[in-house]
Amino acid sequence: MHYLEANPAYRERGYQDLMMGEQCEEFFANSTPGPDGLRCVNFKNDRLTVSNYFISFIRDEAHLKQKFAMFRPVHIGHYTQKLRNDEGDGFHWTFCGVKP
Repeated sequence: MHYLEANPAYRERGYQDLMMGEQCEEFFANSTPGPDGLRCVNFKNDRLTVSNYFISFIRDEAHLKQKFAMFRPVHIGHYTQKLRNDEGDGFHWTFCGVKP
């Protein structure tokens, strides 16, 4: 359950998103600059085939706040996962904010 779903005060004015960080090794390392600040990701491994997948990677917390400047941050965090030893780490930023 998302934070905003569990908190009625934020339902009408709130926003929550997950954004992939540049630290997401396999995706970022296999990307090239694309249009409008996006990066085009292409790779294949035993589990995934990613073809022409465009992502707006987040550099750091300041960059995340800039992307969502129209919202007042309530919670900012991140998580990482590594499901297999033959794949890179999966790093994602979390953003929960409200309209001012």
